[in-house]
Amino acid sequence: MALLKSSLCRDDLSAPPARRTVWAVTMLVLLSCIWNSGLVAAPAARIVSEEEVRAVFLLHLARFVRWPEQAFKQADSPLVVGVLQSDRLAEILREAVRDENVGSRRIECRVLRSPSEIAQCHLVFVGAPAVRPVAPLIAALQHEPILLVSDAEGFLNLGGHVQFFSRSGEVKLRVAPSNLKSSHLAASSQLLRIARVD
Repeated sequence: MALLKSSLCRDDLSAPPARRTVWAVTMLVLLSCIWNSGLVAAPAARIVSEEEVRAVFLLHLARFVRWPEQAFKQADSPLVVGVLQSDRLAEILREAVRDENVGSRRIECRVLRSPSEIAQCHLVFVGAPAVRPVAPLIAALQHEPILLVSDAEGFLNLGGHVQFFSRSGEVKLRVAPSNLKSSHLAASSQLLRIARVD
């Protein structure tokens, strides 16, 4: 929940449309969590999809993980987020990251059509159907500063860094600090507080 607070600590009514989109999805996620807790009855409203929740988490992962400077070609190079085998998530994420920055770097979202494109990104979500075919590539990239995220069971054992999993109808995170360290990536304390550390 701490990861989501940064989206709420700004005047979103005066923000660009894309930022209002992120804020709206974040609010829907928060409301969904409250409704799932049973504290209030859910009105007849649109249910937040898991893809929308994951898009918000991916956006915040880009902010709560630190990459080494040598991971970028230039000082103003974008932080590239790739999505493999999850076109709906890519569509939502592309809208969410529009006009968003990490520090001075803009965020760029790409739909990856080939596993070989993973090496061109800084953060990659690998859909569960693609994990087994790209497992050798994940192992080969274990020392590269590429944050690898998936919803596949056992992803962290393959060398991945963050795994989404569901519990009681909510999307949660597992994080592998040792894998992050091997890839020269540093997770913030905020991320480690809200994630299950494996």
